[in-house]
Amino acid sequence: MEVEREIENCQVCLDKLRQYDPDPYYVSFFFNQYTNAIENIINGIIEEADRDFGLFVQGKISYEIFQKKAKYKNDLNAIKFVEWFFEKYEEEHTNLYPSIMRKILNFKETFQKIPRIKLMIKPRERYDGDINHEIKINQKPNKRENLMVDIDKQIPLFLEIINYKRNQNKQPKLKKNHTYASACIDIEEHKDIDVFYMAEIYLFTIQRFVNETRMKIKKLTSK
Repeated sequence: MEVEREIENCQVCLDKLRQYDPDPYYVSFFFNQYTNAIENIINGIIEEADRDFGLFVQGKISYEIFQKKAKYKNDLNAIKFVEWFFEKYEEEHTNLYPSIMRKILNFKETFQKIPRIKLMIKPRERYDGDINHEIKINQKPNKRENLMVDIDKQIPLFLEIINYKRNQNKQPKLKKNHTYASACIDIEEHKDIDVFYMAEIYLFTIQRFVNETRMKIKKLTSK
């Protein structure tokens, strides 16, 4: 089915994100593909509901169109479903990373693109006041060895800045092997969010949402 295919596409994109992280060019490409698949999953589950409730919406479907058709036909079970769907979607996006993904999807819907992906150096174990450090690189396909050279060039400056702060606060000194590079994204108040980690968590969220939505459809259409 369409939804299953798009869930598989999400997993393929996750594998690619893991493979190419922290290269911003490729992470941006595959994260954009990932968000496309997520949008298709959400639309696909509404299409399944449309078929199962027999509303037969013509053309492109959305939550709002489904709701309007359910009310027009006075289908009480379909109305119950769409109200439940909205509440469940809100509930699933209350936790940190799902709420960030929702903001990214809204940003994409408004601006027709995802927010900029950037390359950051971070400490593996954080202490209060620790910084992250952005590495400016050419946003074009990079050989991984060239990317690692750029990262290595920036690490000494990062260590100098962060260790000065740690020394002032009597915190453990950071060494090179205590750092890592990651492709990150900013959205509203959320800064330096690890793209792969967020996408991995969100896939579990959307899979659970699909499963529970199908159970709700089955329950309401079997009455």
